[in-house]
Amino acid sequence: MHCSEPEDSTAMKFLVAAIWILDTLHVSFMCHILYYYLITNYGVPTSLEYIVWSFPASGMVNSLVIVLVQFFFARQIYFLCRPRPLMKWRLVLMKKQRQLF
Repeated sequence: MHCSEPEDSTAMKFLVAAIWILDTLHVSFMCHILYYYLITNYGVPTSLEYIVWSFPASGMVNSLVIVLVQFFFARQIYFLCRPRPLMKWRLVLMKKQRQLF
């Protein structure tokens, strides 16, 4: 959980709020999928032939959350490594070593 700090930028606060809202939307879509298949269409096997509208919407929202978080981490790594190029090479070497084992 992210607690608001006075030194947090407005962009960081917006990112946290956006991810929180998108994650809530994703959970509500998942609840709709479960309700549709397990409650509304209980015992109707033909309902499994059709995809409810919230299933692809859930995937799109989840993909957007993943992209936002990955861009945030990439930005953080860039700012951490920019003043110290040796640190960037250490991270690259650690990643390569991990891929080998």
